[in-house]
Formats: sequence, structure tokens, C-alpha cells
Amino acid sequence: MAVTIKDLYKQKAEVDDMSFGCAEAHKRLRIIRGYYATFLYASSLFDAAHLNGHVLIKYDCPPNPTAKTRNYGSHQKIAMSLQRSKIKILVNLGIDLLNYHDLRKKAEYHIGLDITEDDANAAEAYFKNFKEHIDFYLEHGDQHITKAKKVIDVTKTSDGIKFNSRRGLKILK
Repeated sequence: MAVTIKDLYKQKAEVDDMSFGCAEAHKRLRIIRGYYATFLYASSLFDAAHLNGHVLIKYDCPPNPTAKTRNYGSHQKIAMSLQRSKIKILVNLGIDLLNYHDLRKKAEYHIGLDITEDDANAAEAYFKNFKEHIDFYLEHGDQHITKAKKVIDVTKTSDGIKFNSRRGLKILK
């Protein structure tokens, strides 16, 4: 039976809830499982059937290749193709995917290096942000994603309009 993106996200949530005797191993596993769920979800954007006919191009190598130009690796191919999509939300995800990939490599291969709280927090932020942004892209296309808006408090008086600037940004829900 095939594994779905939903299964991978569920697995990551289950790993988060597990308790380990070694906290360092648990942090590493959370980063690794989160990265792979995210990477495979990002990869699914290049499946034409997934996007209702809108096809993203998967690039194998950098622009203007020469005879000495190396092809992208499988993970770099997805990140760079997102960056070259010219869709702002995906361009930003491509940049973040490379950073998340670096964290995943540190967690998986550089066992002599400690996984810091900053590393763990960054990985969790990438994980949450990716799902939210990809889901938004799939639902709304290349529209701009906004999480905050400026609220202008205005009172209409007999003298005209009075602006009350005490309010700041509000988080949209």
C-alpha cells in the first residue's frame, strides 16, 4: 500500500509525541521526519495532475549550463525549481527548503555536532510554514499570502474624520 503525504505528516506528529531517553536523538528524528514530509509535499507540486492542469517545470540544472555544469541533486532540483517558478510564494519556499535541507543533513549526518534549540525551533517553523504555504498555493494559486493587516481606526465626527492610530497589526485567522 502506498504512503501518502498525509501519512508522512501524521508520522511526524506521532514522532513529536514519542518520548525518548536520548533527547538529542529525538530532536534529530523530528527534524529528519519533518524535512522528508515537507520535501515530498513540495515534490508533489510538480505532478501535473495534482495542480489541476497548472504545470510547474522541474529543472535539472542551473540556467545557462556549460559542458562543466553539474546537474542538480534530487533535493536541490526541487528547491531550485521552486525558486525558478517566478511564483513568489514558491520562490520563498524554495529558499527555505534549501535551509531546511541543511538542517536535515546536520541532524542525519553530522552526529558530532549538537542540535541546538535554535536548530530545532527553525526546523519546526519550516515544517509548519511549508504545509501552510503549500496548502494556500494549492487552494489560491499564486495569490499573495497575508497573515496580518493594518487596521485603521476611524471615527467620523462633525469636524470630519478622526484617525485613531493606537491600533497596530492584527493577525488574520
